[in-house]
Amino acid sequence: MLGRADRYISVPDARRLYRAARVSEKRLYVFPGSYHGWDLLYATPYKERAGRILIEFLRAHSWRAVRSRRLFWKIAQPWQR
Repeated sequence: MLGRADRYISVPDARRLYRAARVSEKRLYVFPGSYHGWDLLYATPYKERAGRILIEFLRAHSWRAVRSRRLFWKIAQPWQR
C-alpha cells in the first residue's frame, strides 16, 4: 500500500518490487495522495479501506500474531477509537 505521490517510494518503484516478489499471492494497492506508512491507516479519508486491506492480509498470513478474536479487533482497528 502506498500513496500515489508518496515521497519515500514511487509507484514505478513499488511496481518493480511487486514484480520482483517471488510469491504467488500478492497485491499492490495505490491510494490517492502522498500518504505513507501508518498515515494510510490513521490520516486518510480512505483509512477504513486501508485498514480492512491490512486486516485481511494479517488474517490470511499471521495466525500467531492474533491469538483471540477479541485481541485481534482491539489491536487491528485503532481507527475506530
